[in-house]
Amino acid sequence: MHRARPPQDSMGSFRTSSRSRASRRPARPTSATSTSCSGSAHKGFETLLRAFAIAHTRRPALHLRAIGSSTPDDETRWRALIDDLGIGNAVVLEPAAAREDVGVAMRRAGLFVHPSPFETFGMVAAEALASGLPVAATPSGGVEGILDGDLARGEVALAPSPEALADAIERLRDRADTVDRPALRASVEARYAPNVIAARTLALYAEAGAGAVDEQTTEPVARSSRPIVGAVVVGRHPSAAARVEALPDGALPVRLVQPRVATAKAAVIGEARLLTRIARLRAGAAAGSSQGPAVADPMEAAWRELGGDDAPGRVVLVPADVEDVTTIATAFGGEGARHLAPGSLRWLGDVRDASAARVGR
Repeated sequence: MHRARPPQDSMGSFRTSSRSRASRRPARPTSATSTSCSGSAHKGFETLLRAFAIAHTRRPALHLRAIGSSTPDDETRWRALIDDLGIGNAVVLEPAAAREDVGVAMRRAGLFVHPSPFETFGMVAAEALASGLPVAATPSGGVEGILDGDLARGEVALAPSPEALADAIERLRDRADTVDRPALRASVEARYAPNVIAARTLALYAEAGAGAVDEQTTEPVARSSRPIVGAVVVGRHPSAAARVEALPDGALPVRLVQPRVATAKAAVIGEARLLTRIARLRAGAAAGSSQGPAVADPMEAAWRELGGDDAPGRVVLVPADVEDVTTIATAFGGEGARHLAPGSLRWLGDVRDASAARVGR
């Protein structure tokens, strides 16, 4: 889940430059850096190249330095696309580098671009901020949580498209000289220090019930070993639909449910109705005797559509973002955590990729 993964080695490899005041411009204010760019389509590298081509047309001084591993076939494909887009003189592709070297590259850049359409967290975005580097990103779930709507930290594109990402890059580039780099690092340390992350993670799992233990044995309750045969993605964020659409093709069927965000008053009313229903059932009253037909929960309806308990394996509920974990936990009469997937959209993307490989694309 995003926001629940601590930065590795406390961001030790990712430090701000010696420039301590926002009024000083970065050493390479017209450069953009993207790291850990996989050749997989669901990592967004093609979107990055096309977005950069658009931005470069309007800002010819921009340069892109992309650092990350790729297969020889992917390398050939990306270079052909770069040539087709006419940006060969402005793009440098580099192999994967040590964390220390990536940190140096970030400190030399003017902004960081994160093109992935979905993320459970977005580690490299947090590392960029720790280096004092503002972030331009596609809406992915994880990175929005890291930037948290603060324009001082970066820009989130309005859609996961090259055009929208290009606009975000330009908006961020145009105010690059106002960036307070030490403040960016301080914001990461305050929210993602190991002790902060540990406390937040334990609280989330305790609330969701996913970390339940047997009170007598104190041993974790084992999850089912049945194969996963379907997934219901639960996502309240407006970007959830686009992120699900961007998942790689695969044999595993997926449904999206976007529950409405309940107000505090609605939550209290809903809880009161649930308690009343429980009391009636305990008293032996006919379920819904005077209330009319029950309204099916959309999560449960989608789960049953994929087979539910009658499926040959497990149908899991996948949280698009960390906030959706508690939504899932309260479904199925408070038993939703039993169907909680072992990961978020990044996990689901890997599962879809694996299922496609098994049956042939």
